[in-house]
Amino acid sequence: SIESIQHIWEKGVGFAYSRKTPPQIDSNRTEILKLLLTCFSETMYYVPSDSSQPNLWLSYFTSNENKHALPLFTSLLNVICAYDPQGYGLPYQHVMFSDHREQLVEVSAQVLMVIL
Repeated sequence: SIESIQHIWEKGVGFAYSRKTPPQIDSNRTEILKLLLTCFSETMYYVPSDSSQPNLWLSYFTSNENKHALPLFTSLLNVICAYDPQGYGLPYQHVMFSDHREQLVEVSAQVLMVIL
C-alpha cells in the first residue's frame, strides 16, 4: 500500500525515489536496529534445556500480522545494496573521513541475516 512505501529508507527495491537523510537519522536507525538485533538474539541467552521455546520477537516480526515487516525488510535490503564503500574512490578514506553509513549497513546486514 501507499502507506508502507513511505516507510522505506533508501531507493531501490519497492521505492524509486532518493531521500537525503541526515547522519543523525542514520545513527538513530542504527541504534534501533541494534536493539532489535538484541531482542532477536534472545534465545542465545537461554539455558540449553529451555532452547525449545520459540523466539516471540522473531515470530511476531516475521509474521503476516506485522504491517511493518515488508517496509523494514525492503529498507534493510536497499541500505545494504546501495552502500558504496569506495565513496570517491580514495584508498584508505576511512582513515581520513568517518562514514556514518557504514555502521548502519553493518547492523542492517546482521539484522537481515537473523530474520531470514
